[in-house]
Amino acid sequence: MLIHRDAQSLEFTEAQQAKFDAFTDYLNFFEFIARLKEIGQLTSDDINATFNYYLILLTRARNPEIRQYLKKEGFENLDKLLLDYES
Repeated sequence: MLIHRDAQSLEFTEAQQAKFDAFTDYLNFFEFIARLKEIGQLTSDDINATFNYYLILLTRARNPEIRQYLKKEGFENLDKLLLDYES
């Protein structure tokens, strides 16, 4: 719901804004993880062992609006990482 509100440039209540900010922090964390993989600091095995469940939650099959949001907002590394979790 919040992604849709953001896409329509609708205002958030204070509680909605706090939740959306926390969601963005969550995505930024995984963008960082994806970047560490990209530069060779983490392996796919490292990421799977620790974050597999959370990354599956972000996949297109479970949450297509999140994947659209990632592309729109520049989370390129995370979007690329999630391709491994699509199946």
